[in-house]
Amino acid sequence: MVEGRGRATRYHATARSDVPALRSLRLHQCAARRVAGNPELREIVRERLRKLREVNPHGRTYQDQWEALLAGPLPALLRTMTETSEQADALRQESPCTVLVTPDERRRVFEAVRAR
Repeated sequence: MVEGRGRATRYHATARSDVPALRSLRLHQCAARRVAGNPELREIVRERLRKLREVNPHGRTYQDQWEALLAGPLPALLRTMTETSEQADALRQESPCTVLVTPDERRRVFEAVRAR
C-alpha cells in the first residue's frame, strides 16, 4: 500500500497525454546538468528572468519563486528544476532556465518526447 502525496505525483509529467510537461521537464534536466557543472551560469538565468518580468508581469508569482531559488542554495534550485510534481510542472511554465539549453539539446528533447 502506498500512502502520501509523493507517490501520487512522482510520475506526473511522464504521462503521454502531458507531452508539454514532459518536454519541459526534460529541457530543465538539461539545464540543471549545465548549472550543476557551472553554478555561475545562474547569472545568465537571472538576466533571462529580468527580461521575463518585463514582458510578462502576470507571471510574477512564478518569477518571484524563481528569483528566490536562484538566490538560494544550488541543491534546492536543481531539485526544483528536475522535480516531478504538479507544483514543479506549474513553475516550469514560467521558467527562465531553458535559456541554458542548446538548440541541439532542444531538438533532441523534442524528438525524444515526440517519439514516446
